Amino acid sequence: GDVWPVAAFLARELPTTISLQLLIDPTSAGNAAGTVALSHQYFQRMGLGPEELVGQCGGRVSLGTLFEGFGGIGDVFYSAPSGDLPKVGGVDLHHLVRHASANAPFDRSFAPFRLAARAAQEGRCALPDDAPETPLALLGPQISLASDRLADLLEACHSERCRVGFGKPVGVERNEAGSVVSIVSDGDEENLGADFFVDASGTLSAMVGPRKATLFAPLSGFASLSLSVDPNVSASSPSVKARPEAIEVHTPTRDGLFVATIGCDSNSSADRDATPFRAGYCKDPWVANVAAIGPASARLGPVHGADLAILLADCLQLAECLPARTQMSPEAAVFSARRTASVEAIAQFAFAPVWLNRRPESVWADARAHPMPEPLAIRISQHRSRGRIPSFEYEFADRQTWFELLLCLGIEPQKVDRRVESLGSPQARRILDTIRRDLDATLRAMPTVAEFHRRFDQR
Repeated sequence: GDVWPVAAFLARELPTTISLQLLIDPTSAGNAAGTVALSHQYFQRMGLGPEELVGQCGGRVSLGTLFEGFGGIGDVFYSAPSGDLPKVGGVDLHHLVRHASANAPFDRSFAPFRLAARAAQEGRCALPDDAPETPLALLGPQISLASDRLADLLEACHSERCRVGFGKPVGVERNEAGSVVSIVSDGDEENLGADFFVDASGTLSAMVGPRKATLFAPLSGFASLSLSVDPNVSASSPSVKARPEAIEVHTPTRDGLFVATIGCDSNSSADRDATPFRAGYCKDPWVANVAAIGPASARLGPVHGADLAILLADCLQLAECLPARTQMSPEAAVFSARRTASVEAIAQFAFAPVWLNRRPESVWADARAHPMPEPLAIRISQHRSRGRIPSFEYEFADRQTWFELLLCLGIEPQKVDRRVESLGSPQARRILDTIRRDLDATLRAMPTVAEFHRRFDQR
């Protein structure tokens, strides 16, 4: 399922004078699924909208992801992508909420203004384009996809550009400079020769040379992964559940519910099909003339669709760095640097709930004991002290989405912007009441998830 997203993107981006050859391992199919932004640049550049991703690919659109148990037993919240709320006099709305309700719990006072999260909780769904001049513009819809269904769609659209063979690399032939000239396969195909190779499985990269892996510390205690799918179960939103010794991710598609469980070890897993899981990524994914992308050089698991998000981001980065000559070191350096920044940004957002968990079990205590990356620590510090979310060079989530996630994880801003003090409490409440009425009316008019998806069945 990881080959065709890469091949189709290159087929669309590259001139027709460049030939593409694929070597697909027929034994690599699995029950993988992930959730990413419906507006992801990959889908935009591939010309894939909800009609294709829902109607042809069996995807399910939702407005948020349910997190359970990260703050302890019974703790639940929705992480819902959102654009910036309207400012009042140049001041972020949450400062006005804090000012107007100083004696009430801030998270409860702010909850009515989380339109996307409220819609997800009520099982409603819509697109920003449905009414772009209304609060629907705040929504950040996400799409849950089965990797095999996405691969089938992309293959059907772009297979004419690609010569496809089946097998697994068992050896390589190199030239005197150390670059790979051809791949030796265990399939029926003859040796595959090329000027440049893209590896999405990791098999070829391991033959080219060792790459130093950076282990993802918060998940070091979770060492097994099991995957399953139940075609008879449906859900309106994806969910991430913190268990005593596991993280369980539910990804709903229109074909069924995909379940991925990251456990402490394979022996403690109830699933006999659990395989070893080692979360991490390498900072030199491009060596000589071989670029390792997606799972070939990064594996973080399915939380917030991290692995799928990495694969799609890698395709975008690779397209910008494709070499036009045999001397590829400048392109490799740029790709590796950008790729590392994007992986780390995805990891920080996806696993902020793991770093900030409040569970008592030892594996969870170990996870939060690991030092945070500096950008995440800065975000938390700025959010806590001033209610501000700083931006960095590569961002995976919007500023408002970060703010709401940290708020749900128990981190509240301690200071209020002094500019709101010029507003009296009655005036502040009138402004907030007006905004809340608009949000409430928008929410009531939104269709249910089932109604939303039926519109694509009729096309």
